[in-house]
Amino acid sequence: MGNLLVFLPHETRPRDQLFDVLFERGLETLVDLDAPGDGLRLEHVERGPDGRSPGSLLVVNSQGVDGPTPGVDPASQTWRLPAGTFADGATPYMLGYNNGERPTPTDLQRRGRWRMETAGVLMADGLFWQIPIIDTLPGVIFADPRSGKPVGSWPALGDRTLVNLMREVRAEYERRATETSDEFSDFYVPGSMTLCYEALARVYRVDFCIVEFLDLLTTSAIVNGTMTALGIYKVAERVRAERFARLCQTNPN
Repeated sequence: MGNLLVFLPHETRPRDQLFDVLFERGLETLVDLDAPGDGLRLEHVERGPDGRSPGSLLVVNSQGVDGPTPGVDPASQTWRLPAGTFADGATPYMLGYNNGERPTPTDLQRRGRWRMETAGVLMADGLFWQIPIIDTLPGVIFADPRSGKPVGSWPALGDRTLVNLMREVRAEYERRATETSDEFSDFYVPGSMTLCYEALARVYRVDFCIVEFLDLLTTSAIVNGTMTALGIYKVAERVRAERFARLCQTNPN
Protein backbone atom coordinates (compact mmCIF):
# COMPACT_ATOMS: atom_id res chain seq x y z
CA MET A 1 0.00 0.00 0.00
CA GLY A 2 1.35 3.41 -0.96
CA ASN A 3 0.06 6.81 0.10
CA LEU A 4 -0.07 9.76 -2.25
CA LEU A 5 1.40 12.70 -0.33
CA VAL A 6 0.52 16.30 -1.11
CA PHE A 7 2.34 19.20 0.55
CA LEU A 8 0.35 22.43 0.73
CA PRO A 9 2.71 25.37 1.38
CA HIS A 10 1.65 27.86 4.06
CA GLU A 11 -1.68 26.10 4.60
CA THR A 12 -2.93 26.38 8.17
CA ARG A 13 -6.69 25.84 7.91
CA PRO A 14 -8.23 23.04 10.01
CA ARG A 15 -9.49 19.66 8.79
CA ASP A 16 -13.11 20.80 8.62
CA GLN A 17 -12.16 23.20 5.82
CA LEU A 18 -10.41 20.52 3.75
CA PHE A 19 -12.81 20.72 0.80
CA ASP A 20 -12.28 24.47 0.49
CA VAL A 21 -8.52 23.93 0.60
CA LEU A 22 -8.60 21.31 -2.17
CA PHE A 23 -10.96 23.17 -4.48
CA GLU A 24 -9.02 26.42 -4.13
CA ARG A 25 -5.71 24.68 -4.97
CA GLY A 26 -7.09 22.76 -7.96
CA LEU A 27 -7.04 19.40 -6.19
CA GLU A 28 -10.75 18.57 -6.23
CA THR A 29 -9.97 15.32 -8.06
CA LEU A 30 -8.71 13.93 -4.72
CA VAL A 31 -12.24 14.01 -3.33
CA ASP A 32 -14.20 10.82 -3.94
CA LEU A 33 -17.66 12.22 -4.59
CA ASP A 34 -19.21 8.88 -3.63
CA ALA A 35 -17.63 9.14 -0.18
CA PRO A 36 -16.49 12.73 0.53
CA GLY A 37 -13.80 12.86 3.19
CA ASP A 38 -12.86 9.19 3.02
CA GLY A 39 -9.23 8.36 2.33
CA LEU A 40 -7.97 11.85 3.19
CA ARG A 41 -5.98 13.04 6.20
CA LEU A 42 -4.67 16.56 6.75
CA GLU A 43 -1.97 17.47 9.25
CA HIS A 44 0.17 20.54 9.82
CA VAL A 45 3.95 20.32 9.41
CA GLU A 46 6.69 22.76 10.34
CA ARG A 47 8.77 22.19 7.21
CA GLY A 48 7.94 21.07 3.70
CA PRO A 49 10.06 19.10 1.21
CA ASP A 50 12.18 22.23 0.63
CA GLY A 51 13.21 22.14 4.30
CA ARG A 52 11.88 25.66 4.91
CA SER A 53 8.22 26.39 4.17
CA PRO A 54 5.66 25.41 6.81
CA GLY A 55 2.27 24.15 5.69
CA SER A 56 0.06 21.09 5.71
CA LEU A 57 0.57 17.51 4.54
CA LEU A 58 -2.34 15.75 2.89
CA VAL A 59 -2.27 11.94 2.93
CA VAL A 60 -4.41 10.25 0.26
CA ASN A 61 -5.27 6.56 0.17
CA SER A 62 -8.59 4.98 -0.76
CA GLN A 63 -7.77 1.94 1.39
CA GLY A 64 -7.57 4.09 4.50
CA VAL A 65 -5.25 6.66 6.06
CA ASP A 66 -5.02 5.28 9.58
CA GLY A 67 -1.68 4.36 11.07
CA PRO A 68 1.55 6.25 11.79
CA THR A 69 1.85 9.79 10.50
CA PRO A 70 4.32 9.76 7.57
CA GLY A 71 5.42 13.38 8.00
CA VAL A 72 7.75 15.06 5.50
CA ASP A 73 11.17 13.45 5.09
CA PRO A 74 12.83 14.30 1.74
CA ALA A 75 15.57 11.74 2.42
CA SER A 76 13.11 8.83 2.35
CA GLN A 77 10.49 10.26 0.01
CA THR A 78 10.18 11.30 -3.63
CA TRP A 79 8.82 14.82 -4.20
CA ARG A 80 8.11 16.77 -7.37
CA LEU A 81 6.44 20.01 -8.37
CA PRO A 82 3.28 19.46 -10.43
CA ALA A 83 3.61 19.51 -14.21
CA GLY A 84 2.31 22.51 -16.12
CA THR A 85 2.10 26.16 -15.18
CA PHE A 86 -0.34 28.04 -12.98
CA ALA A 87 -1.98 31.36 -13.70
CA ASP A 88 -0.39 33.34 -10.87
CA GLY A 89 3.01 31.64 -11.14
CA ALA A 90 2.62 30.25 -7.63
CA THR A 91 3.21 26.67 -6.52
CA PRO A 92 -0.06 25.56 -4.90
CA TYR A 93 1.26 22.13 -3.89
CA MET A 94 3.93 19.44 -4.26
CA LEU A 95 3.33 15.73 -4.90
CA GLY A 96 5.19 12.90 -3.18
CA TYR A 97 5.25 9.33 -1.92
CA ASN A 98 7.43 7.24 0.38
CA ASN A 99 10.30 5.61 -1.50
CA GLY A 100 9.44 2.03 -2.37
CA GLU A 101 5.74 2.69 -1.76
CA ARG A 102 4.51 4.25 -4.99
CA PRO A 103 0.69 4.54 -5.02
CA THR A 104 -1.04 1.68 -6.83
CA PRO A 105 -4.41 1.61 -8.62
CA THR A 106 -6.08 0.21 -5.49
CA ASP A 107 -4.68 3.06 -3.39
CA LEU A 108 -6.29 5.71 -5.60
CA GLN A 109 -9.45 3.95 -6.77
CA ARG A 110 -12.83 5.66 -6.45
CA ARG A 111 -15.75 3.77 -4.93
CA GLY A 112 -17.98 4.39 -7.96
CA ARG A 113 -15.58 2.42 -10.17
CA TRP A 114 -17.83 -0.64 -9.88
CA ARG A 115 -20.78 1.14 -11.49
CA MET A 116 -19.13 1.21 -14.91
CA GLU A 117 -17.69 -1.19 -17.44
CA THR A 118 -13.89 -0.99 -17.47
CA ALA A 119 -10.90 -2.82 -18.88
CA GLY A 120 -7.34 -3.02 -17.56
CA VAL A 121 -4.58 -1.23 -19.45
CA LEU A 122 -0.91 -1.87 -18.65
CA MET A 123 0.83 1.34 -17.57
CA ALA A 124 4.50 2.25 -17.28
CA ASP A 125 4.60 1.19 -13.60
CA GLY A 126 3.94 -2.42 -14.67
CA LEU A 127 0.42 -2.43 -13.20
CA PHE A 128 -2.98 -2.62 -14.87
CA TRP A 129 -5.08 0.51 -14.37
CA GLN A 130 -8.78 0.35 -15.22
CA ILE A 131 -10.04 2.51 -18.08
CA PRO A 132 -13.81 3.05 -18.35
CA ILE A 133 -15.60 2.42 -21.61
CA ILE A 134 -17.13 5.85 -21.88
CA ASP A 135 -20.33 4.81 -23.66
CA THR A 136 -21.22 2.59 -20.68
CA LEU A 137 -20.82 5.21 -17.96
CA PRO A 138 -23.97 6.00 -15.98
CA GLY A 139 -25.40 9.48 -16.17
CA VAL A 140 -24.85 10.20 -12.49
CA ILE A 141 -25.30 13.76 -11.25
CA PHE A 142 -22.55 14.56 -8.76
CA ALA A 143 -22.82 17.08 -5.93
CA ASP A 144 -20.28 19.54 -4.58
CA PRO A 145 -19.44 18.07 -1.12
CA ARG A 146 -19.28 21.59 0.31
CA SER A 147 -22.70 22.79 -0.77
CA GLY A 148 -24.58 19.68 -1.83
CA LYS A 149 -25.48 21.38 -5.13
CA PRO A 150 -25.18 19.45 -8.43
CA VAL A 151 -21.94 20.17 -10.27
CA GLY A 152 -22.39 18.05 -13.40
CA SER A 153 -22.42 14.55 -14.75
CA TRP A 154 -19.99 12.35 -16.67
CA PRO A 155 -18.91 12.53 -19.43
CA ALA A 156 -19.66 16.24 -19.45
CA LEU A 157 -18.29 17.46 -16.11
CA GLY A 158 -18.74 21.12 -16.97
CA ASP A 159 -16.87 20.72 -20.26
CA ARG A 160 -18.78 19.69 -23.36
CA THR A 161 -15.57 19.69 -25.38
CA LEU A 162 -14.78 16.25 -23.95
CA VAL A 163 -17.82 14.80 -25.68
CA ASN A 164 -16.70 16.36 -28.97
CA LEU A 165 -13.19 15.03 -28.41
CA MET A 166 -14.58 11.53 -27.98
CA ARG A 167 -16.45 11.78 -31.26
CA GLU A 168 -13.49 13.21 -33.18
CA VAL A 169 -11.03 10.60 -31.95
CA ARG A 170 -13.43 7.75 -32.58
CA ALA A 171 -14.21 9.02 -36.10
CA GLU A 172 -10.49 9.21 -36.88
CA TYR A 173 -9.91 5.67 -35.66
CA GLU A 174 -12.77 4.37 -37.78
CA ARG A 175 -11.55 6.26 -40.85
CA ARG A 176 -8.05 4.81 -40.52
CA ALA A 177 -9.38 1.34 -39.85
CA THR A 178 -11.46 1.47 -43.03
CA GLU A 179 -8.68 2.86 -45.24
CA THR A 180 -5.71 0.79 -44.12
CA SER A 181 -4.85 -2.78 -43.25
CA ASP A 182 -2.49 -1.68 -40.45
CA GLU A 183 -3.09 -3.06 -36.98
CA PHE A 184 -5.18 -0.82 -34.74
CA SER A 185 -2.44 -0.81 -32.09
CA ASP A 186 -0.28 1.30 -34.43
CA PHE A 187 -2.72 4.21 -34.39
CA TYR A 188 -1.94 7.33 -32.37
CA VAL A 189 -4.62 9.97 -32.79
CA PRO A 190 -4.34 13.61 -31.62
CA GLY A 191 -6.39 14.05 -28.47
CA SER A 192 -5.67 10.54 -27.21
CA MET A 193 -3.53 11.68 -24.28
CA THR A 194 -6.14 14.13 -23.01
CA LEU A 195 -8.80 11.47 -23.28
CA CYS A 196 -6.66 9.07 -21.20
CA TYR A 197 -6.26 11.65 -18.44
CA GLU A 198 -10.01 12.22 -18.35
CA ALA A 199 -10.81 8.50 -18.39
CA LEU A 200 -8.37 7.70 -15.58
CA ALA A 201 -9.80 10.55 -13.51
CA ARG A 202 -13.24 8.91 -13.65
CA VAL A 203 -11.94 5.75 -11.96
CA TYR A 204 -9.12 7.14 -9.78
CA ARG A 205 -8.26 10.21 -7.69
CA VAL A 206 -5.95 11.58 -10.35
CA ASP A 207 -5.65 14.39 -12.86
CA PHE A 208 -3.06 15.41 -15.44
CA CYS A 209 -0.49 16.46 -12.81
CA ILE A 210 -0.82 13.30 -10.73
CA VAL A 211 -0.70 10.97 -13.76
CA GLU A 212 2.45 12.77 -14.92
CA PHE A 213 3.98 12.59 -11.43
CA LEU A 214 3.42 8.82 -11.31
CA ASP A 215 4.87 8.46 -14.86
CA LEU A 216 2.02 6.19 -15.90
CA LEU A 217 1.59 6.89 -19.60
CA THR A 218 3.68 5.51 -22.43
CA THR A 219 2.76 5.71 -26.10
CA SER A 220 1.49 2.13 -25.92
CA ALA A 221 -0.59 2.89 -22.82
CA ILE A 222 -2.08 6.00 -24.46
CA VAL A 223 -3.07 4.08 -27.59
CA ASN A 224 -4.53 1.13 -25.68
CA GLY A 225 -6.21 3.41 -23.15
CA THR A 226 -7.87 5.46 -25.87
CA MET A 227 -9.02 2.39 -27.77
CA THR A 228 -10.46 0.98 -24.56
CA ALA A 229 -12.22 4.20 -23.51
CA LEU A 230 -13.85 4.67 -26.89
CA GLY A 231 -14.72 1.03 -27.40
CA ILE A 232 -12.41 0.92 -30.43
CA TYR A 233 -11.62 -2.74 -29.85
CA LYS A 234 -15.30 -3.42 -30.50
CA VAL A 235 -15.08 -1.25 -33.63
CA ALA A 236 -12.00 -3.22 -34.69
CA GLU A 237 -13.89 -6.49 -34.40
CA ARG A 238 -16.71 -5.11 -36.53
CA VAL A 239 -14.38 -3.72 -39.21
CA ARG A 240 -12.42 -6.97 -39.42
CA ALA A 241 -15.65 -8.93 -39.70
CA GLU A 242 -16.73 -6.66 -42.57
CA ARG A 243 -13.37 -7.16 -44.30
CA PHE A 244 -13.73 -10.91 -43.96
CA ALA A 245 -17.27 -10.79 -45.34
CA ARG A 246 -16.10 -8.80 -48.37
CA LEU A 247 -13.27 -11.26 -48.91
CA CYS A 248 -15.74 -14.16 -48.84
CA GLN A 249 -17.93 -12.43 -51.39
CA THR A 250 -14.95 -11.83 -53.67
CA ASN A 251 -13.64 -15.38 -53.29
CA PRO A 252 -16.69 -17.57 -52.52
CA ASN A 253 -14.64 -20.73 -52.77
